[in-house]
Amino acid sequence: MECGHCQSETNDGVICSVCNRHLHAACTRLGTVEKWTRMALERRGAWKCDSCSPGNLDPTHIYEQINDLRTHVARLSQENTELKNRIIALETRNRTGTDNQAAPILDAHSGDRIPQYIENELIKVPRLCTDNPWTLINFLDKLHLLNGMNEHLFKPIFQRLATYQQNSVLLRLATSDEPLTFTFVAKELLDELTTPHTQLKLVQSKILRPQFDSENFRTYVEQVMKFNKILSQYSETDLVKCILQGANTHTRAKFNFSTKPKTFIELQALVADVEKLELTETMQKSQSASRRSPQTQYTENYSRSAPTTPKSYGNFESDTDSPRNYTSKPKTSNYSSRTNHTDARTQQPQFNVNASPKSLPK
Repeated sequence: MECGHCQSETNDGVICSVCNRHLHAACTRLGTVEKWTRMALERRGAWKCDSCSPGNLDPTHIYEQINDLRTHVARLSQENTELKNRIIALETRNRTGTDNQAAPILDAHSGDRIPQYIENELIKVPRLCTDNPWTLINFLDKLHLLNGMNEHLFKPIFQRLATYQQNSVLLRLATSDEPLTFTFVAKELLDELTTPHTQLKLVQSKILRPQFDSENFRTYVEQVMKFNKILSQYSETDLVKCILQGANTHTRAKFNFSTKPKTFIELQALVADVEKLELTETMQKSQSASRRSPQTQYTENYSRSAPTTPKSYGNFESDTDSPRNYTSKPKTSNYSSRTNHTDARTQQPQFNVNASPKSLPK
């Protein structure tokens, strides 16, 4: 059995009841095996080593644990430094290899100069993460915009983009023998970086979605057609049918056709008609708002600022209709009121001089 402290073999070691380690008696606070053998079985079963004993305050043992910990940390730090150096070396080697691979790509097509306005948009393309399909759809969305700017320069644009992002998948596609088009790149990236279940979710959220309430019909059609070109799912006829079914109620009220559109040209004509009706409706609303007279606007503003609950003035109407009843009170002068006040305060009895002696108070 190996000692848990000095890692040497032991045959007559002691056993800790907490960590179940076998230790030399000399490696513990016992010092000798005799102390262990003299213990009763109950005490042996409850005995704790120096590490597990809460009352152990032996500084020597603590210093030994600290030194062991320092040695372990130093060894881990050295291993960490070696790993960092290896990672830096591998990254440098990989960067040098990709630069050498991408250099002939740009040199071979140096004649196809990319305009400055496209160069400004290249730095705005989101970085592609191979383990996140949602970054892929954002990347393809921006790549579709660059392709629409100049379709003939898509190959040097994609090669420059692959060089900027230093992505192994993009670099492999940029150096492939297949003709570089947006449809080819989108199909290869979707097949390699997504699953059929993920592609179905993208189709449902980007193509088969309904038109939003605040979204005009032209924006809705353009977004659905764009993501259908990216995901390559539906034919022209099926896509037009999906767009007509996804239009909201407000847009459908403006549909006026004898035959449903089946092609993109017929759909664009319908979009133009709906856009005219939307513009007319907006103009009518603005004109009706401007035709309101100043008196009407003042009345509306006053009604908005007026309190919702009328003030209570008591029984004002009944007071005006019926005659008022006043209580008649005798008028007294200020002098008499002061005199009465004095008499009431002093409460002096009044005597009648002409009264008979019997009526006088005793």
